[in-house]
Amino acid sequence: YIQRVALAFADNGRGVRGDMQAVIRAVLLDEEARSAQAAAAQKFGKFNEPFLAFTAFLRAFNVRPLNGWRIQENDALSEPAQGIFWFRAENALGQGPLRSRSVFNFYSPDFVPVDRFFADYSLVAPELQIRTPGNLTATHAVFQSVYELNDILSEYDSLLDFSQRDRAWQWDSFIGVIDFSDALAAFEQGMEGDSNGDYAQIKSEQANAEGWVPKQMGLLALTEHLSQRLSGRSAHPNVQQAFAEELLNYRHGRNVDPSMEALDTVRAAALYFATSARNMVQK
Repeated sequence: YIQRVALAFADNGRGVRGDMQAVIRAVLLDEEARSAQAAAAQKFGKFNEPFLAFTAFLRAFNVRPLNGWRIQENDALSEPAQGIFWFRAENALGQGPLRSRSVFNFYSPDFVPVDRFFADYSLVAPELQIRTPGNLTATHAVFQSVYELNDILSEYDSLLDFSQRDRAWQWDSFIGVIDFSDALAAFEQGMEGDSNGDYAQIKSEQANAEGWVPKQMGLLALTEHLSQRLSGRSAHPNVQQAFAEELLNYRHGRNVDPSMEALDTVRAAALYFATSARNMVQK
């Protein structure tokens, strides 16, 4: 793919070098970019770097600070630095913005994992060089921190009305909120055909013709929503079914009301999907 794009840069087909329109066409119209058959190949795709996977997760759920952006000294930012977040998880993720130890990024471009699959296909997987067992565990813990201490932004009229700070995501002195409203709407729509926020069928045991109870149907829709939001592709039916079966029996606190059960379910699904191989591999 890279070679074909490089050749288009060297010669646009009419002897002209550096024609960026030809380069863009080569990038967007290449077989590897357009072909479903190519995307289905076992060796197609690349591994997500932990930092990029995490920041994609934050964007997907509109994570933002409760009390405004802060710098290291916890002072309010002034122009032109508005919108900059002091990132505090690079030790856990093994990466930080502009913190590579060399000009060759965080890993060697020639790294080959000790695995028969890569040898059989003569493939490299640079991003896996930093995905050690310790890195996998620490990365999951970073995602878990967002899952454990958050609430949906849509429950409140504004950030100023957010009073339950013990349920917000807190990173040092930084308190953030995460918006699961779209995911909740997709879950309820799949479960009962509306999005009015009552989750009336969440505890129903009445199965449809295929043997699925309403909550399972909601979980199928939720998994598809998360797949599109996080990985940009539809969820495979086997993935949907596996997530639905796992989350149907997710353990909640005692006597939780339908809205809290829905939120717990959506939060667990988001964590499971974000840290799964489905999301950690770009296809």
